Amino acid sequence: MEKTKSKWTNWMPLTDFDGQTDAFYRNNGKKTQVKFLTSNVRAECCCCKDDDFNLSFGIQLAYLRCLNKARTKQRIELEEKLNMVEHEIAKNLTTIKKMVNSLD
Repeated sequence: MEKTKSKWTNWMPLTDFDGQTDAFYRNNGKKTQVKFLTSNVRAECCCCKDDDFNLSFGIQLAYLRCLNKARTKQRIELEEKLNMVEHEIAKNLTTIKKMVNSLD
């Protein structure tokens, strides 16, 4: 038996969904994908073969997965910025210490 691919729908906007204004979704009758444009992340969920496809549930689940990816990406970016700030503070403290010691 040959497997037939399900055709994906066009990307549809998720307006007024949890405050996210750049979210879009699509589905193929078995899978639902959600993507955020500004954070450039995408997530999906799929329906078990014995379950009936539920678009609303799929959108919510894929959305939450996508949101977690976006937040994880955001956390990594913030940690990198924090590390840069901490490095700058340490460098400044070293300079301050050298300046104070040069007065002795």
